Amino acid sequence: MEFRRVLFRSILFIFEFKVDSAEAAIKQIKERKYYEKYLSDNKDIFMIGINYDCKIKNNSDFKWEKDGG
Repeated sequence: MEFRRVLFRSILFIFEFKVDSAEAAIKQIKERKYYEKYLSDNKDIFMIGINYDCKIKNNSDFKWEKDGG
């Protein structure tokens, strides 16, 4: 799944969706360094991992961390 980003003047949100693991989504953002090209933009970077739960067929959890580097 391709990552998504939302840009604001001073904030960047990077979203990754994973099936049954919000932590794996955050891990993928970090490992693939989706944030890296934005580090010089002087923005606060928030990485958001969203869990899609197969049992309930909906988003059920999320994790977030600030800054990519």
